[in-house]
Amino acid sequence: MIFFVLSGFLITSMLLKEYRQTGNIALGNFYRRRAYRIFPNFYCCWILTTVVYCLGGDFYWKHAALSFFYLMDYGRGLAPASVQPWMHMWVSWSLAVEEKFYLLWPLLLLVLLKRPNLIRMLVSIILGQWVYRAVMTLHFHVRESYLYNTFDMRADALLVGCLLAIMVENGRVRLLCCELLRRQWVSVLAPLALVLMWWFQPQATRRSLYCCGRFSH
Repeated sequence: MIFFVLSGFLITSMLLKEYRQTGNIALGNFYRRRAYRIFPNFYCCWILTTVVYCLGGDFYWKHAALSFFYLMDYGRGLAPASVQPWMHMWVSWSLAVEEKFYLLWPLLLLVLLKRPNLIRMLVSIILGQWVYRAVMTLHFHVRESYLYNTFDMRADALLVGCLLAIMVENGRVRLLCCELLRRQWVSVLAPLALVLMWWFQPQATRRSLYCCGRFSH
C-alpha cells in the first residue's frame, strides 16, 4: 500500500510541476517517458521468463498473455490460489496496477485541474472507492486475492498519494500542515496508521506476514 501511495505522490508531483510551468500536461510525452522507462526492461524479462517456462514444459500461453498485456493483477485476483504462484511472471501484478494508473490518471487530472474544487472532488472519489470496496466485500463476498491484487481495489492508495501531492501544492494547505506538525499528538498518527493498515489487510496476507516475521527470528 505504501508503495502505491508513494507512486501516486511522485507521479502527481511531476505532472503538477509541468502544469504549473506550461499550463498543460503533454500526455504524449508522459506516455513516451513511461514506455521508455518500463517497456525495455519488462519485455526482456518477459522473454527470458517465457524461454525458461518453455524449456521446462510448463508454458501456458494464457498466463503469458496476461503478463504481456499488464493484466496479471486480475489474473491473480481471479485465478485459484493453487495456481497463482506458478503463473507466468505473477509478480508483475503490481506493475499491472501501476500501468493502468499511468494510463488513466493524467487524463483524469487534466479534467480535475479545470475544476475549482479539485481537492474536494478527489476526496469524493476516494470515499466512493472505499464504499465500492465495502460493497464488493460485504455484499458480493469477493475473494481476498481479488481484494489484494486488482487495480480497482488498489486505486484508492494511488489516489491518496495523488491527493497528498495536490495538497502540498496548495499554499493554504501547506501552512495548515506545518501548523499541525507542531502539535505533539500528531506523532501518534503514524503508528496508528500502521496498525490500521495491518488490520484492514486481507486475513491471508496478515497470516503470511506474521509467519515471515516469526521465520526471520
